Amino acid sequence: MSMKNLIILRGPMGSGKTEVGQYLRGALEDSVLVDLDLNANGPLESIDEALGKKNVVAELFHGNSHTTDPQWIKAFQERDYNILSVILNTKLETCINRVLVKRKDKRTIDEVKQYYDFFHENLKPVFKIRAGVEEISIDTDEKEAEQVADEILGYIKQKSHH
Repeated sequence: MSMKNLIILRGPMGSGKTEVGQYLRGALEDSVLVDLDLNANGPLESIDEALGKKNVVAELFHGNSHTTDPQWIKAFQERDYNILSVILNTKLETCINRVLVKRKDKRTIDEVKQYYDFFHENLKPVFKIRAGVEEISIDTDEKEAEQVADEILGYIKQKSHH
């Protein structure tokens, strides 16, 4: 794959963004993982470093302006990155289980549910439209992170042959 890729993993807490992202980073050469939620309303210092890489894997749950007004994406578009937004579709119960049981996060079930609903009602629909990028959905229930990552890699590979 000589193309440059930006893969944006989107989903609520517990959908698998971090684990899938780490697996993708390991599978792709010259890659970096960027968390777009870290500095949700400020400039993304991490973007400059990322633009030097061939493969960029980004995690985006909330991202505030990074979701609703995704100016940061232009830098990648100008540099001819192949950009794919991936919604990690996960049932609420799975997210709750991953956040509270697996990660032993201190949040409450209500909090996880609020974030889940907020993502699906407010964040999920806007990014693709405002960023003007291709978006696919992958179900992550009952799947290991590497299975999900492999599906994403398979999709990119197949697309690069067209």
